[in-house]
Amino acid sequence: MNRKITYTAAAALVTASMLTLSSCSFIDSFLAYGLSGIFGQGANTPASGGNNTGDDNMKTTSFESIIIDITGTEAATHEYEVLRTDGGVRISYYYGPWNYSDDEPKENYLEMRAEGGSELYEQVLGLVNDCSVKKWDGFSKSASGVLDGEMFSMSGTIDGENISAHGSNAFPKGFREFTDALWDIMKENNTQN
Repeated sequence: MNRKITYTAAAALVTASMLTLSSCSFIDSFLAYGLSGIFGQGANTPASGGNNTGDDNMKTTSFESIIIDITGTEAATHEYEVLRTDGGVRISYYYGPWNYSDDEPKENYLEMRAEGGSELYEQVLGLVNDCSVKKWDGFSKSASGVLDGEMFSMSGTIDGENISAHGSNAFPKGFREFTDALWDIMKENNTQN
């Protein structure tokens, strides 16, 4: 019995020593990201950003617009624009100088576009639900200590409500999956060029 306690105590000392060596980075990470950044962005904590109510049944039934701007050290904007149309949806990807000038309309920076009817709208609506885009509302997070990286801002109208989110080197759960899927949809259905 005493040996087991001794081994357990020794293991605890080794673990404590290891934590002491990395405690600064752990504390910095905890302060920068909260529990969600350390244990996964899906953690249902106030630190996860947004209005995560824990209600996984919050299903989006419609959207009018979703606009996501991503900027980085290259001083250019990547913009994903998803707009409901009379018969379906139009998805556009723009790439160009940060804050498009008044002299050159954003349309001049159009790289890709997909347009479709109700079937494509339903596909994008499914993606909005799969990535829990509505739950991004209110997300506002920044990773401290990062010199280069990406910032994003998002605005839109989902289920008749205006939503917005932004972050600097921090993104809501499902963000990359959403933008990657939009990219794939545009590649498959590109009506530009």
